[in-house]
Amino acid sequence: MAEIFNFNDEDKKNIELLKKLVVVKSGNYRNFRVKRERVNYCTPVVLYAPQIYDNSTIEAYLLKNQYDIFKLSYKGSYNKINLLENKENSILFLGKVYNISFDRTLKEDYILDEENSIIYVKHNINIDYRKKEFYTKQAQKILSQRLYFYAEKFNMPIKRLKIKDDKFVWGYCCSDGTIFLNLSLIQTPVATIDAVVCHELAHIMHPNHSKDFYNTLEKLYPTYYKDYIWLNIFMPEKM
Repeated sequence: MAEIFNFNDEDKKNIELLKKLVVVKSGNYRNFRVKRERVNYCTPVVLYAPQIYDNSTIEAYLLKNQYDIFKLSYKGSYNKINLLENKENSILFLGKVYNISFDRTLKEDYILDEENSIIYVKHNINIDYRKKEFYTKQAQKILSQRLYFYAEKFNMPIKRLKIKDDKFVWGYCCSDGTIFLNLSLIQTPVATIDAVVCHELAHIMHPNHSKDFYNTLEKLYPTYYKDYIWLNIFMPEKM
């Protein structure tokens, strides 16, 4: 039945993410309907699906309505998925789990093998202070690149970037043009970093969370709700 809808690889990836956000309830319903409600101490999106439709048709509905579902999911709460569970000697970097391999002969501090998900390191970055050193160094480079890329793209006045190990917020914007970003963002995919960056840039025009703010944010970064949601599902509680 899936072949009828001809899901490509990107579709399948989006469907997989949507299924993590949506609780499907099949029953004697006339039409599909989505809403956010409380389920087992969380507030996911619930899809009420007519029982006459099979799983592939439900997946096609999720895909067709993904923008609305991601937006509805934005302020929901979910059970966290621990990407590092049962994976010793590993590190989470840019949304991907890398196995750590020691090589004290390296000239660089580390070499990243993205294809095989291995990070070759000179020092043991599983030690807390080493791990924070690694994340800080990468954050200073990558978060800065993403912020100034979008600041230039949208002609936004940025005075400076400050990176903080904050337990409460992913970022905030000061009236003097200083942008603060959370060090933990270096654990997230680049698309999630971009979503948070554009959120803070939108605050330059709207220092609040008004309707105008979100309208501006959606224009700056149309996939904001989809890319931000990684923080709600996969982000570790502690670095």
